[in-house]
Amino acid sequence: MSATQVFRCEELATEIFNHFAPGPLRRTDTVQYRIRRRVRQNALARAARICHACTTPALNVLWRVVDNIYILLSLLPPIIRGRPTYVFTRDMTPSEWARFEEYAIRVRELHWQTSPIGFEYSPGHDIGADVEVSPSVWMILARWCQGKGLCPRLEYLAPLHLSPNDPGPLLLVSPTLRHMSISVAQSVLSEDDIALSSLFSSLGSVFASLESLIIDASSQVQSVGNLLMASDYETRLLDLLDTRALRHLEIHPPLVNVSRSFVRICEDIGLRSLSLTIVHFDRSLSFADDPLSRFHSTLRELRLDGEPRSLVDFIEYAIGPSLEKIELRFTNNGMTPLYESRTVLERIVARISPRLTRFSPTLAGDHETTLQEMQQVPAVEIIRPLLTKPHLTHVALHLTYKRKVGLFTQQDMMDLSDAWPDLVELRIDGVQSHIPSNYHAPSPSVEDLIQFAQRHPRLEHLVLPSLNAAAKSLPPLHDIPQLNHQLEVLQIHAITGYPYYRTTFALAQILDKLFPNLDLCRPQFEGPRGFGKKVEVWDDVERALLALQTGRRGGCVV
Repeated sequence: MSATQVFRCEELATEIFNHFAPGPLRRTDTVQYRIRRRVRQNALARAARICHACTTPALNVLWRVVDNIYILLSLLPPIIRGRPTYVFTRDMTPSEWARFEEYAIRVRELHWQTSPIGFEYSPGHDIGADVEVSPSVWMILARWCQGKGLCPRLEYLAPLHLSPNDPGPLLLVSPTLRHMSISVAQSVLSEDDIALSSLFSSLGSVFASLESLIIDASSQVQSVGNLLMASDYETRLLDLLDTRALRHLEIHPPLVNVSRSFVRICEDIGLRSLSLTIVHFDRSLSFADDPLSRFHSTLRELRLDGEPRSLVDFIEYAIGPSLEKIELRFTNNGMTPLYESRTVLERIVARISPRLTRFSPTLAGDHETTLQEMQQVPAVEIIRPLLTKPHLTHVALHLTYKRKVGLFTQQDMMDLSDAWPDLVELRIDGVQSHIPSNYHAPSPSVEDLIQFAQRHPRLEHLVLPSLNAAAKSLPPLHDIPQLNHQLEVLQIHAITGYPYYRTTFALAQILDKLFPNLDLCRPQFEGPRGFGKKVEVWDDVERALLALQTGRRGGCVV
């Protein structure tokens, strides 16, 4: 079969273009992933223009995921971007609407507005709030839709903006939806029962088939009164859910009392992923017929945010033998964070099974007493209870205080290496880059990094606080082992041990020989930010690495 005949068969052509599919878009995507998506999108757009046989299958794959609702609306000639809203300058013609439907029916995943490449989304940051669609636009679209959804085959929508003053975005709701994120306006939280019931009832038919739901009203929760309304809002939404289909639930409004909602969630026999921010958990709550046994048999991922004292009781209820991933964020209220985090971790370690392979604790706070106490605490001491679990493969410790705290020493790196022999990912963020002179322990050296790489051949992602790369301590390049290591992401927050001009390129050569398969999209995107400053040394090493690996890979192609 010739190439021309292949592309005349739409099924075969679609299968070919599926290999260039950009893939889903999520708020946690890395810069590298988003850059690769953009390259694939451009490739599909060019393929659609090659010949008529390629147009339909290439467009089907390209428009499967739309990164921004304004990309979809831009297909309508009458629409223009005003200040600060998108508006229609006239009504549409039948031919213009037919062209729009031709593209809209291809859309399976739609995002209201995508954050720029390199922007890290955080719950409560409404990335679609800076540009709006005029209510008049939705009125015109509703007339042309004639009772159907704007994208009749839509399966993923993020986020749906709910507001009684502008119900137009409900046009995006489709019976085929399986995954939806809901962003709540302040006006929704302050409306009376009739308005709330009317708004939620319009979503009732969709909830019956939802597999994933994210409820985000945290940007609107600024006071105790709003907090209570947000909790009531969450309860009303859960009342509408058909939990037989639900697999993923994420609730950003802090739950004032999680007991009532938690019982309802526990009765869901299929929930696989749960994400909550907890203010209080009623430990005295009794569970009729022990629904937690069913909950434990299905739950795979658990993400919790709150003070350690509020989380610890909930965690003991939620952890089951099937859990594979835990993410915890401990907010600090002035008490000893090391003691609190260890208390929680010790209880977790006592309950987790060998199936749990991913663990990510985050400590946050700005209390001055806490900062002083944490200043010289080894980072490993915070997660010491986890070192008894050798089956962990993905570990990430994040210290998100208002200034860097903690220490990371040579001994810490050795302890981590001994504890987790099958590491695939290790991240340690927010730790001081320099060890105080009164602390008698050296920073990890290049030799330590080499030994770490040799002991962890499966490692793919490594982020370290610091590396001592003094010129006199760097081993000769010919002594560096040729590991052909599969590490893809390497980031070191600070390079210590100068002089700088002798360290940068020599270190880049060593790292290039150790890790020849690095994905260096970050320096390609961010570009140069200046040379010579201590905090930017790693950026310069990355650019030197990029030059070395680009030259080597380009030479192989030639």
